[in-house]
This record gives sequence, C-alpha cells and structure tokens, in this order.
Amino acid sequence: MTTVANPYAEYKRTQVETSSPGKLVVMLYDGAIKFLIQAKIKMSRKEKDRKQIEEISYSLKRAKAIINELAITLDMKQGGDMAKNLLFLYEFMINQLITADIDLDVAPVDRVIGMIKELREAWLEVIKNSQKQEQEILPTDNIQKEKRFYAAV
Repeated sequence: MTTVANPYAEYKRTQVETSSPGKLVVMLYDGAIKFLIQAKIKMSRKEKDRKQIEEISYSLKRAKAIINELAITLDMKQGGDMAKNLLFLYEFMINQLITADIDLDVAPVDRVIGMIKELREAWLEVIKNSQKQEQEILPTDNIQKEKRFYAAV
C-alpha cells in the first residue's frame, strides 16, 4: 500500500493534469492573484524588516514567474493580434511588479491584480461559452448517430 506524502500536492497535481487548457489558464491567474495578495498584505505593514522584504520579493517573484509562463506559452502564429496584445500586457504586468518590488509600492500590485482579475473573468466566459457550444453540438451528434443506426437496420 502506497501512502501519499502530501495529499494536497497530489490533489493539485491531479487537478492540473486533468484540466482543460482554459481551466489551466484560470488556475494560473488564481495562483498569480494569490501571490500578489500575499505581497500586498506584507507591503501594507508599517514596519518592514529584512525578512519581510525578502518575503515580499519572493511573493512578487512567484507572481512574475506565473505571468512569464503565461507569456511564453502564447501561440503567436495562431493567436495573431490577440496573442501580441496579451504578450504586451504580460510584459507591462511584469514591469509593474519589478517597480513594486524596488519601491515597495502597493499601487502597481493593485493595478496588476485588477488586470489579472479582468483576464480571469474573460477566460471564465470563454470556458462557459465553449461548454455551451459542446452541449449544443452533442445532441445533434447523437441524433445523427441514431439516424445512421436506424438507416442501417
């Protein structure tokens, strides 16, 4: 009998491996937002010692890594202008987070959180619409299969 060392990590791994590409993008946005909120909370403290500053930088670094991953996985050929615009937006976000890290300023973090939340909502809408289309297509496919079955009988 095998035991799972970290059930939460195993759950997350399974969730990533079984998710659609759209849901993976939403999960990445959620992760970036989580790290940005962590940084924002630590930035809001009046007194910041060296350890807290390192924790802020670490949280911002994790968010930048996620945004960078989103940027490098863009399909520039298939995505066209949309992919180019997203790339510019991701680069802007990373630059904002570099500024936030250097200046320990929460305003750029708030801007990036707002942008990511908007993108997240747009992706959720895309996922919802694609699921609607799949549901509309499936009954038609079943009807066509039934017609072929009865025609063969």
